[in-house]
Amino acid sequence: MQHQLTALLSSLNPVRPWFRKVSSETLKADAIAGITNAAIVLPQGVAFAVIAGLPPEFGLFTAVVVALIAGIWGSSMIMVSGPTTAISAVIFASMSQFATPGTQDYMAMVFTLTLMVGAIQIIAGVFKMGGLISFISHSVLIGFTAAAALLIAASQLGGALGIEKGEGGGVFERLIHVAGHFQQINTTALIISGVTIVSLIGLSQFSKKVPSYIIALALAIGSGVAYLLDGPENGVAMFSPLQSIIPAIGAPDMSFGLIAELLPVAATVAFVGLLEAISIGRSFALRRDEPYDSSQEMVGQGLSNAVGSFFQ
Repeated sequence: MQHQLTALLSSLNPVRPWFRKVSSETLKADAIAGITNAAIVLPQGVAFAVIAGLPPEFGLFTAVVVALIAGIWGSSMIMVSGPTTAISAVIFASMSQFATPGTQDYMAMVFTLTLMVGAIQIIAGVFKMGGLISFISHSVLIGFTAAAALLIAASQLGGALGIEKGEGGGVFERLIHVAGHFQQINTTALIISGVTIVSLIGLSQFSKKVPSYIIALALAIGSGVAYLLDGPENGVAMFSPLQSIIPAIGAPDMSFGLIAELLPVAATVAFVGLLEAISIGRSFALRRDEPYDSSQEMVGQGLSNAVGSFFQ
């Protein structure tokens, strides 16, 4: 018991061992990396929130709060933390059965889920369960990622074609919905989507080192086409202005009944999140010949989720 308490205090200590490695050179590199990732996460964070069935600004809040906490308490020097495609897809698929996406009840349940996920990840890290991830084969990770990609593609296909959203469901249900409403395709929406995708693919051929500019240019081109074609007047759905640029602070609902209902989903999301984070962190640590503490990374990810649940 005393050993576990010591491990807990060490894991939660805000004075991290990597602080002594910070220098003027690393700060310069970190600034460049921060600007690059900020440029990428602006459109991605909004997209991930929409995929998860949440207001778009929540993706930006997540990218800020989670990154700050995970960056301090994590193990990797180059880990990127924040909303991801797989987690967004899993949350939407799992939570849609409890409440209608986008509603206040849905959002409240997601906040509770996030806190539960953080608690599970912290417990796993304190009890040094990071080594268990090594038993997950690369094939499993590839299969899971591919499945998440299919679900995301299917969920966004209707929007790209200008077809009204259905009731949700899995990949096949969404494809059937699109096929059943094929006559509703909005030509303007199709042109905007096509130009954006082609721009993104084309710009990626110039340089692999400037992804932020590629994404920014592709978004600018797509937005320009939407403006020239007068998208709103032609039935193309547009984002409303963000309701807030500052997250509201509030405590998640932790009633016993809700916790019991969400526990299986929380365990799944916690595992998926750790699998992604630790696999990526370990991969880059091996490339850079650096030590990597997967259990501490679990604590960092857990703390970021737990704190993030109070900030939307």
